[in-house]
Amino acid sequence: MFSYGGGEVREIRFRVWDTQMMKMYTNCPNVMLDYRGHPYWQFGFDEPKPMSDSIVMQFTGLKDKNGKEIYEGDVLKLVVYNNIGKHSIRIVSFDKGCFGFIDNTGKFFPLGIIIGNKGNEKIFEVIGNIHSNPELLEATK
Repeated sequence: MFSYGGGEVREIRFRVWDTQMMKMYTNCPNVMLDYRGHPYWQFGFDEPKPMSDSIVMQFTGLKDKNGKEIYEGDVLKLVVYNNIGKHSIRIVSFDKGCFGFIDNTGKFFPLGIIIGNKGNEKIFEVIGNIHSNPELLEATK
């Protein structure tokens, strides 16, 4: 974690979904450009892989009620019940310059504002992600 001007700045981390291997690589720090300006990623000492075969997701800097890190593409369960008595399922995305999710009405809610209030992290639980758990997408419809 870094400090800037007395405040804390979140650590920038990525995870990568390899579309060829159908595998998620977590804590993938090596997201770069090659000498031609083409983006690629590398996990450990593995062979570098082009971004065209991959989906890169960034860590939001936030954690859920169990302390699990929240990334782009994660599927969240809102632990608080909505007006029809079911848990709401939402997908984390990056829009309007921040991480958040879209509700049933199409309105974007920034995660930082919701979770930023002390205690609000307890209303979210990461239950999977859109790549490893595509069946969870049905619950968002």
